[in-house]
Parts: sequence; structure tokens; C-alpha cells
Amino acid sequence: MDLESPQMKTELTDISATQKTITIEIPVDVVDAEIDRVARGYTRQARIPGFRPGKVPTKLVKQRFKEQILHEVAHGLIPRAVDEALQERGIEPVDTPDIKDVALEEGQPLKFTAAIETVPPFDVGDLSAIAATREPVVITDEAVDKALQQLRQRAAKFEPIEDRGIQDGDTVVLDIERRDPGKSGEAPDRHENVSLELGSPANPPGFDAQLLGLRPSETKTFTIHFPADYAVKEMADTDVEYTVAVKEIRRKALPELDDEFAKDFGFESLAGLRDRVRADLQRDAEEHATQHLRAEV
Repeated sequence: MDLESPQMKTELTDISATQKTITIEIPVDVVDAEIDRVARGYTRQARIPGFRPGKVPTKLVKQRFKEQILHEVAHGLIPRAVDEALQERGIEPVDTPDIKDVALEEGQPLKFTAAIETVPPFDVGDLSAIAATREPVVITDEAVDKALQQLRQRAAKFEPIEDRGIQDGDTVVLDIERRDPGKSGEAPDRHENVSLELGSPANPPGFDAQLLGLRPSETKTFTIHFPADYAVKEMADTDVEYTVAVKEIRRKALPELDDEFAKDFGFESLAGLRDRVRADLQRDAEEHATQHLRAEV
């Protein structure tokens, strides 16, 4: 049976009760429009000798980056087309469809086949014997306060510090050179404009302490020993040399939790913002309770 629409054509083949194959054809105008859209992105970024950035002819871009463009077009159009075809036919796959026989060229329709594994038909039996209890939803003041503090953290600003050295809790911008263990004869691994917050658990052990007191424009070379029980096994029980150049020191400034803060979110008062946060938490909790109930059923 064929389905034809302004968007695409599909043909379904029943292989078995649980296996289906859908052949899909996306019309040429949709394909060419997507190729043009992706090519425009390459035109803005392409660096080709003899042409200024952003001025490379689209035809040349399509020739030079043909494989990359067609790859992006396929990954953009195929999943949407498969989802639309499955929804139209009411098919619920149990796994990601297997895409085969993709034919894609400019000026031609995009054709491909999707092999799909579906849920087998079964008898649900007597549903009257099923019982489930919906979890009660209670939003506490503590939950509201926590959500407000998260909003406050997201609204924080980082103010530059110039009159002192690095302290605990600062965020610093660094250029970092790292010499990994066993590679002393090789060029260091270099990273520029790295933003690092002192106190973050992701920082190497002892790294923060080496930065304390440094000021912008200062550099320092030091060695960090990674303990034998370090989580990254390749680094465990090794010594790594770092050279850091401090470019900027910033301090997180949290806004006051008051009516002015609430106005930044479109509310007249903090009480109004608090009510909205409570309502959002209530809605989310009720949706979670409903999902839990459905899963239990």
C-alpha cells in the first residue's frame, strides 16, 4: 500500500508479524532545498585560496564539499522522514530502524529503505484486575528555595579582579601547557583561554593550590602527582608538569534574592516568582507521578 503526500511517498512491506520494511522517497524539491541550506553554511565558513571568506561561489562549495554536504543532508532528512512514516501508519518500533539502500544526489529524490522491528501482537487479558496507586505530590518550601537558588546561580555574573591574586572560589582564565608522563621529549599539550573554577572536583589533585596568589600576566611551572587510586587509570601514580599563564581572574557575584531579581524574570515581586516556581515544580512532580503510575500499570 502506498501513501502519497506533498512531503514524501512511502511503501510498507510486512516481512513478518514483528518485522516491517518501509521504502521512502523524499521529493526532489525538498532534497535540493536542504542541500542549498547546508551548502550556504559551508559557503560562510569555507576557506579556499583565491576567494575571500564568505565569497566562495556556491557551485564550487558543492563540488569541493559534496560528500560532507550530502552526509549532513541525509542525517537531517532521513530520521524525520522515518518518524513521519511510522506515525502515519501507527507503527511503534522496539529499536532504531536499520537504514539501507540510500540513494542521494542533487536534482534527484532521496530514496532509502528502513527495516523495522515492532512489538508483536498480544492479548492483554482482563484489565479489571490491575490496580495501581498514584504517588501523592507534595512540594515543600525547601524544594522551592532550592529551585530559587538554582535560578540565582544561573543569573550570577563574573566580575573581573585586578587588585589581588587568585583566591579559593575564583574563576580564572588560563593558558595551560601540559607535559604528559613519558612524553618529556615531545611538544607540550597546549590549551588557551581555559576557564577553571577553583574548588571544582574536576580539577587535578593539588592543581588549585598551585594557583593561589598568582596575578594576571604571571606564569608558573609546577608538577602534580596523581595518586595511585586516581579515577583515570592512565594518569594514576604519575607526575605531570604544568605551565600556566594567568590571563584573567573573575569572582562570581550572586544577585540578591529580592523583588528586583524577580523583575528580571518578568514578575513584579519575589512572591510572584516563588508562586510560579512552586507551580512549575507541582506540574513537573505530577507528570512524574503520572509516568510512574503508567509504568507500574
